[in-house]
Amino acid sequence: MEKIDLKDRKLLLALWQDGRATTTRLGKQIGISQELVTYRLKRLKEKGILQAIVPIIDLSALGYMTYRLQLRLLPC
Repeated sequence: MEKIDLKDRKLLLALWQDGRATTTRLGKQIGISQELVTYRLKRLKEKGILQAIVPIIDLSALGYMTYRLQLRLLPC
């Protein structure tokens, strides 16, 4: 698996928090230009790291409790 740099990690975190954010807003959050955000998103898709950007419904607004769990599975 290819390693990604800090800016890519920040981009993925920003997308995790708001999958509907514009490239302009993402660029301001990360500190890079809109064109560079577009380039990095395209590169992450080509690498297979980013497959889709899907908005997540805020279930807490409906009265449900949600948890996020991130697992890294290592080969045996």
